[in-house]
Amino acid sequence: MNLRSVALSTVLFTAGFATVAVVLSVRPWDGTGGSAQSRDEAVQQAALQGAASAPSSSFQDGLLADGKLTDVEYESAFARYADCVTAAGGSFVPPSPQRNKLGLYAFSIAIPPDGSGQPGQLQTNPRVKAVKACGETYFDAVQQRWSAEHQPGVEAVAAAKAGIANCMRARGVTLPANLADGWGRQFMEGEPDPVDAAAFRDCALNAGEELGAPPGTFPIP
Repeated sequence: MNLRSVALSTVLFTAGFATVAVVLSVRPWDGTGGSAQSRDEAVQQAALQGAASAPSSSFQDGLLADGKLTDVEYESAFARYADCVTAAGGSFVPPSPQRNKLGLYAFSIAIPPDGSGQPGQLQTNPRVKAVKACGETYFDAVQQRWSAEHQPGVEAVAAAKAGIANCMRARGVTLPANLADGWGRQFMEGEPDPVDAAAFRDCALNAGEELGAPPGTFPIP
């Protein structure tokens, strides 16, 4: 399984609090053949096409119109977005988001319930709608574009996946010398040995961190 794109997913609801989450996900890429460089170019092109289809606004269009997104522009968009989120009643988790190894802001946003006491009413919470509007106005398309332009390449992902196996072996897990694609799924599906599954999760999370993914996100070899 290869990397296809680093993409945003939003709007995760939990009992008691609504969380609008900015989460990186690693999706499979089915391309075959070609050099690592050509595969990287294909990955990049697919990611940029996905970013181009993200919801936008006149503010974001102004930053993206010249086809370039600078670090200063990215920081400016996040600052406007953060001010909007705070004014809308949301709070960042962690309180002061930092940029990960890809230079990407990774965070969640906690939003208090609307007072109804009914978790099912979270989707109609006006604060949730206001925070989503902040993203649509100031940050969603910018974040998509920055993510697309700074995702790890095919070789970096392959190295990270190989590191998961080495990490597990160092923790005493017995693995075959030659591992077929998809070997990691056995530690996530069915009823894996809990000790081996814990080792896989820890090692995979470390690999995800090396790729610049936020906490809880990792590649599956």
